[in-house]
Amino acid sequence: MCSMKPLRIPNNLFVTCSLARTLELFKLHRDSHRLDIAITQQFSSGRPIFAIEIETMWTCLGKNDRYVYACVRALSRRVGDSKVAEDVQSLAERPPELYARLRDPGLNELYTPQFGREWFGKLQYRSSQSLRDERSGCKVANTAALAASHLILHPRNFQRPDVHVQ
Repeated sequence: MCSMKPLRIPNNLFVTCSLARTLELFKLHRDSHRLDIAITQQFSSGRPIFAIEIETMWTCLGKNDRYVYACVRALSRRVGDSKVAEDVQSLAERPPELYARLRDPGLNELYTPQFGREWFGKLQYRSSQSLRDERSGCKVANTAALAASHLILHPRNFQRPDVHVQ
């Protein structure tokens, strides 16, 4: 039962990306990171990325996926190539949004994935009182002060350890 074997990296890009997402889902972050490194090496090694691969990833993984973003970025850098241009032109009819992202790198940059904990800074702490004020139309100047006062004045913060409130 305790046999460990090295992780084999699939040759198919879509399968590798799907496996990395599955490992991340099961909280196997180190193994997922190893696959991310292998995917990055595939992009930087000059391995050709075909339009059919990107189209498959687009339909299965979604337009906001980090692997789709990386594939689009890698392929859009090589659009000037005649073989790549013919391959990309075939995407003009099927998913037009993908074709637009391949043609305009600035549009693709709008879908830049957030890595690490930087995404947490974009979230805003909102207390239930501030949500009620927003719904009623009142404007609160300092939401953080309101949330802090809500936490301090909560009756459970004043109870003695030997008294239990239901």
